[in-house]
Amino acid sequence: MTTRLAAFSLLLLVPHFSAQQRDGNTAQERQVRSHGMNITISLVRRNDRSEYKTLPNEPVNLEVESVAVGQRTIQEILTQNHIFPDVEAFGIVYALNPNREDLNLIKGLDILIPKVDGGAMLSNDFAKGYSVLLTLDKDLKTLFGVRIERFRASIATTSTLNPLRFLDSSVRTSLTESLRRISVRLGQIDDRIMGRYERPIPTTVLIQLSSEIQLLIDTLSDVNSSDRPIGKAILQQVDAVRNDVEIRADAFTYVAGGIVPRAWPKVAVVVKTLHSGVAVNNLRIYYAPEALKDKTEEAHSFAVLSSPAVQRLFEADYCFWAARDPKVIPISNVVCHEVRLQSPDAVDIELTVIQ
Repeated sequence: MTTRLAAFSLLLLVPHFSAQQRDGNTAQERQVRSHGMNITISLVRRNDRSEYKTLPNEPVNLEVESVAVGQRTIQEILTQNHIFPDVEAFGIVYALNPNREDLNLIKGLDILIPKVDGGAMLSNDFAKGYSVLLTLDKDLKTLFGVRIERFRASIATTSTLNPLRFLDSSVRTSLTESLRRISVRLGQIDDRIMGRYERPIPTTVLIQLSSEIQLLIDTLSDVNSSDRPIGKAILQQVDAVRNDVEIRADAFTYVAGGIVPRAWPKVAVVVKTLHSGVAVNNLRIYYAPEALKDKTEEAHSFAVLSSPAVQRLFEADYCFWAARDPKVIPISNVVCHEVRLQSPDAVDIELTVIQ
């Protein structure tokens, strides 16, 4: 049994689910909110092709249960719960078990998994070979794709600008290349998301990427609609997004057929708040991707008020600062730093309290 299920090729799902996930008939789907996640559920049966079916006209609930894994694989556990074991389902399991980094290494443990409850009609569908297909953050993923297309339309307009708008030719050349590269890498990310293969993308990462695309759309809209010279300030803003997009795209690693992808990589970050060399406690540590550091709504906070404060963050270039609850306004210097797996055991940040 284990060998058969482990032989599932995740890559085979690419041509079957991509169009359905973005453009599928909403009458065949149902959106639910479970444990803070927005999840779309539908029914699918895999034969030579993927066959979708409208959910039965009866209550269908998505719940969470704790299970003892024993010697089973995650594919077996999900299949026994009538859930199609693909990357989207794995992403939900990772979200339910944030301390688990590799679902290939769960034997003998207890984990939380999604469970679908319905009535007699749903049981009849299961008996006919249908499984529940789960999609996390479908609306966000659709918006992500829409924003990529808007971004590309903005690039097309920028490419027609008078070369004299640029302060020098090197700015124009660098900006053109950065925008091109961002477009390519975003396309690669979107292909993996919509194709439901390789690593599942966490909600936080998806929101940050989508916000960065919108930032570029707004920036290019301003550039395209004005006569102001285009200099290094615009290029630096675009390059900050490019760096983050490159990091996110690199996090998608090739997964051989049947092997469950690892969770999105996280790195421990240790932040100390100091005043004249003395630790200052009871301050809230905030962080945001470097490209979004000026947008308060994109700031996230560490969970604990202490110095040092420790949090595990997804790989990115972040800016960190300290604030006094309930405000987000910095009362320290702002330190921007790379957060990478290649770092030592933890990334150490020191903030100087100035207020």
